Amino acid sequence: MSTIVYWLADRTACGQYRCLLPGAELTSLGHEVIADETMTMGFIDRADVLVGQRVAKTGPSSLWQALARDKHRTARMVYELDDDVFALANEPSNPNHRVWPALLDNVRANLACADAVTVSTDVLADVVSAHTSAPVHVVLNAVPEYLLDMATPMGRKPHTVGWSGSATHDGDWAHDQTAEKILNWFDRSVFNDGWLLRTFGALPAPLHEAFEQAKVWHHHANGTPDLRRYYKRLSRWFDIGLAPLAPTAFNQSKSDLRLLELSALGIPWIASNWGPYAVGEQARGGLRVRGTAEWHEALTAVAGDEDMRRTLREQGRRWAATRTIPLVLPDWVKAFGLTE
Repeated sequence: MSTIVYWLADRTACGQYRCLLPGAELTSLGHEVIADETMTMGFIDRADVLVGQRVAKTGPSSLWQALARDKHRTARMVYELDDDVFALANEPSNPNHRVWPALLDNVRANLACADAVTVSTDVLADVVSAHTSAPVHVVLNAVPEYLLDMATPMGRKPHTVGWSGSATHDGDWAHDQTAEKILNWFDRSVFNDGWLLRTFGALPAPLHEAFEQAKVWHHHANGTPDLRRYYKRLSRWFDIGLAPLAPTAFNQSKSDLRLLELSALGIPWIASNWGPYAVGEQARGGLRVRGTAEWHEALTAVAGDEDMRRTLREQGRRWAATRTIPLVLPDWVKAFGLTE
């Protein structure tokens, strides 16, 4: 068995899904797993596999590159990247767009000296392949098996349309006036006295501006770093999930994780028919919208038909059951050069 050391950039969604959750599954196979934001020589000396999650700052990058040059190094160095940081400079609505241009040379050098690279989508694999000759492994984002057991039964009232996320989604809600179109549905729909919009986490400005005076909107400002608590909130609070996505280069490389979480919990979703949300014809538990008017049509269809919601719920849970962490784990094992 091997020792895998995760050099974490965060413990939010990327850190959880790309490091901590697969790491827990690797532990169940008998491997030793260490995860920390601060890398010490003690950790490095123990590593058979060193996974650098989005290493980019100057100090950590210098250490990463020095380790790669060390002729006595025995650890396999795997660079993990779950977002197209190269596209962020052209994303003015994303709070990180000013941060990353100064770090991209570090990222390029870190990719170039890695033994292997892991990413979550084929599109992102194409992006990083321009900066490294190392093998690039696409390992899909996946959900823990226990999530499939956390679904709440249908039939609660009041019904809720829900969204959760961060302020990095300003562009998604501003594109094509999505926030205004969804508010318009609440104002004009025959269901407007039976449905609420419930959001939690950091709040995108266009959503706040549209719904600030709306009596149908309940926002919970406090997010939670606890993944199980986050899942429980989704399950308890959402009857329909929203997933708008603007057509940008950054979003093109994203995964379908938002839809996967909702589907695992049996929550029908309505998503933009673009990028990662448009991939495949398989029934995945929701409806895709192509234009402004279709948000109203899709909300009316799903909110007004309990049988449709039940069908979408069943379809989504079947799809999510094919994308659990144990099923994806062999791809991590291969990327890390491990034997189970």
